[in-house]
Amino acid sequence: MLKFRSVAVALFCTGLITSFGAQASQVNIYGKIDASVLTGKTRHGAATVQLKSGFTAGSRWGIKGVEDLGNGYKVGFILEQGFTIDDGAEGGSNQAFNRESSLYLDGSFGRVTFGRLGTLGFAQSTGILRGAVFGVTHGASGWASGTTSLHFSRVDNAVAYSTPSFGNVSLHAMYSNGTNTDDSENKWSKNNHYYGLGALYRSKEASGSVIFEAMDYKNETGIKHNPLYHLTIGGYWQIGQIRPMAIYQYQWGEDRYKQHTAQV
Repeated sequence: MLKFRSVAVALFCTGLITSFGAQASQVNIYGKIDASVLTGKTRHGAATVQLKSGFTAGSRWGIKGVEDLGNGYKVGFILEQGFTIDDGAEGGSNQAFNRESSLYLDGSFGRVTFGRLGTLGFAQSTGILRGAVFGVTHGASGWASGTTSLHFSRVDNAVAYSTPSFGNVSLHAMYSNGTNTDDSENKWSKNNHYYGLGALYRSKEASGSVIFEAMDYKNETGIKHNPLYHLTIGGYWQIGQIRPMAIYQYQWGEDRYKQHTAQV
């Protein structure tokens, strides 16, 4: 752990422009390396050996910082970058922190987070997905990747809010003003937007979530095109060393097929 004694927090309001930033007094550097060796042999074919990077969760390193402001308020940040261990390549092209880049404020009101975030039905600090038997990256891009491409992972230009826990239940909301870019020269209606609402239950023995998500897609003229919707319900129950899990998702969209997906 690296500790810095100085702290600076600023909040400036001028007209409709608000600036918020922080320097943390406690900073943690963390990481995870995920690698495996895969071997294969087909009939009449040669045996193959492959070093696979990111087979289950993906290699990453990151920096977390937090500062206690007093009176129950804390401000912090998370910067996390993915990489491939076999060749050292960055996880996202031209992205210094492709997995998460966020600034948050905690208080009695809950938590507000800004930046590049994982969606409610995905992962990272803002994800509340529960019950995914194979996690969210079991050798692919999402828990349902083997059966569908309708999966929301990370979005840029996002703001998320989570309430305090009331009887082990918290409510969550997220919005992205531009899932890949927030072009100041274009109208709001020409950006791709993400919307998410969810509820999370957490106790020592069990956890479950209900999540509704939507993403609208625009063409070059800013007209809505093929919006997508997800309803995801999942959870687990801890019984000693055993954790039964189950998850269900219904996906639908304009000019797209409707699909049910489940895992137990």
